[in-house]
Amino acid sequence: MRKLIALVALALPLGFASPAQAAIVVNHIFPLTSDQSNAHVLLPCTGEWLTLEGQAHFLLTFTTNDNRSKGTSTFQTLRAVGTDSAGRTYRVVEVTGDQSSFDVARGEYVEVTLHINVLILGPSGGPSYMLHLVYHQTIDGSGRVTSEFLRERATCR
Repeated sequence: MRKLIALVALALPLGFASPAQAAIVVNHIFPLTSDQSNAHVLLPCTGEWLTLEGQAHFLLTFTTNDNRSKGTSTFQTLRAVGTDSAGRTYRVVEVTGDQSSFDVARGEYVEVTLHINVLILGPSGGPSYMLHLVYHQTIDGSGRVTSEFLRERATCR
């Protein structure tokens, strides 16, 4: 019986604790058309620029927890068809996201992690490109910045 009372005493406060809530700040889908300046991407395998047609989705959330820590998270996708100067068609998919932690008491960012994944699929016999990158940055209490690439892989086929 004592174990049950102790278990209830420990679990009861957890039942009333408010979880961190993520508020969606921006959730926007917009078209990419060839007449926009941001609708072009470099194909590293050939050094040629692709003109894109498709759509991009951008999502930004903001989270505050009871410890007065805040975090942001962004998520961006791009799905498009690209055309090179020779008229060859490429499929382009990009998924990018980052998470940032902010300590309100210290008034500074303390962690940022960025994930980038890009895939450009060429026509049969044409070049394809893949990029996977994970980057992490930490700022300690004295303001010293530590940055590192945790994963980095790029291939042309």
